[in-house]
Amino acid sequence: GRFLKEPLRVGASVGHVVELDLMLEEYYRVRGWDSRSGIPTVKKLEELGLTDAVEDLRSRGLILS
Repeated sequence: GRFLKEPLRVGASVGHVVELDLMLEEYYRVRGWDSRSGIPTVKKLEELGLTDAVEDLRSRGLILS
């Protein structure tokens, strides 16, 4: 908790608080994952040749498209 609430004390980012939510959203976007669920997008799964995973996630109602 301290890592996410207290400003950094040393280094180039002194005084800044880690903005994990923004970092996580950017990480998901770069990876091709849905930013709300953290599940890879259909496009990303198909790009990786994981069409069986697409069908599995659809059957569980975890992805819609």
